Amino acid sequence: MGLINNKLVCFAAITDLIHNVLKNVKRVHRLVVLPDYQGVGIGKSFITCIARLYLKKSFRFRIITSNPALIHSFQKDKRWILVENTLSRTHHGKLKRTNSFSTRHIFSYEFVE
Repeated sequence: MGLINNKLVCFAAITDLIHNVLKNVKRVHRLVVLPDYQGVGIGKSFITCIARLYLKKSFRFRIITSNPALIHSFQKDKRWILVENTLSRTHHGKLKRTNSFSTRHIFSYEFVE
């Protein structure tokens, strides 16, 4: 939980990354910033603090997101490296359209401070 003056402003759920090759990796399962606090960088700062804690415990740490604001912020931050950029796909391998005009891009970043 992220608090400002003892008031909840954000929270995150962290889980293991289940992967055949990658081991010892944690990832963000869910990141929520309450509406009154969105757009000021709280989410990224919060996740960066959590990433540091896991790095100190010898875990790798990743986030997978399609949120444009987070993606833009991670692109400018050298502590977060892009490890994958894909189009959203269904479990049958076909592209999944988010609307009639675009396909959703999903970015995966790893914290490497």
